[in-house]
Amino acid sequence: MKRGSYKKKKIYRYLIAIIILALLTVLILILKKPVKTPEESDLLYGKVVYVIDGDTIKFHVDKNQSLIIGNGNDNNSEAKDIPEDFDMDGENIIRLIGIDCPESVSHDESKNTEEGRLATEYVKSLIEGKTVGLEFDIEKKDKYDRFLAYVWLDGTLVNKDIYQAGHGELMMIPPNTKYEDYYLEPRPNP
Repeated sequence: MKRGSYKKKKIYRYLIAIIILALLTVLILILKKPVKTPEESDLLYGKVVYVIDGDTIKFHVDKNQSLIIGNGNDNNSEAKDIPEDFDMDGENIIRLIGIDCPESVSHDESKNTEEGRLATEYVKSLIEGKTVGLEFDIEKKDKYDRFLAYVWLDGTLVNKDIYQAGHGELMMIPPNTKYEDYYLEPRPNP
């Protein structure tokens, strides 16, 4: 009889372990913050005029598309959280939030790398000449007076795409950490 009792206890232990693992899995899935992509109306649309390097672009606002998609006001910059000194008629230099790519256009040639050139070419192939949406975070400019933004193309966060492709390193600088958890998903193996 003891042998049967031992087998039952062993089965119960396995069942309890399986139940606990299932509950932990469900709890992890519940607690994991899903990334909420911005609404189209929250983005400022325009064309990537030029890719300067892997993490910096020149951007020109498409007023017609931004206003059509936006809230319908003639000045919807408040709805999009656009910095006051953003040039709505000209070109703006945008530094992509959350990544740091190797150098490719430094005045000091010794700092430029092949990895930087590859990152620049990758970003050019993704977005140069295309219409993208900009999303600003809390801090609007960096110490070099470049505007800081997340760049969206067809529902994809370009900043993260560059990082995931291995062309840049993670560089989250508070307070601009809105998508930090999203960036931290493991990179695919090359």
